[in-house]
Amino acid sequence: MSDKKYVFNDPSERMVTAIPQMDTAESITNRNNMFRKELAEVINRHNQEWGPSTPDFILADYLIHCLRAYTKATVWNKAWHSEDGVPQAWREFGPQEGDL
Repeated sequence: MSDKKYVFNDPSERMVTAIPQMDTAESITNRNNMFRKELAEVINRHNQEWGPSTPDFILADYLIHCLRAYTKATVWNKAWHSEDGVPQAWREFGPQEGDL
């Protein structure tokens, strides 16, 4: 998980209200690319591409897609079991990219 950056309204006040900043699309893309690269390196380092001789970056992309599919399934499952068909996270934050 990433550390949240906070903007302080008035640092001179004794009680300071912290407001978390939203990640930018660029920072999310950079983080995703770094994860994909590191995952491919781990697969390569442990020789896990040996079976079907699939390149490590293809296996990394496959695993990332599996994680995204699992996330979608979890959201849909929560919606199915909620009273109004809307997941709690959507009530608070709205649907996120890839949820639908």
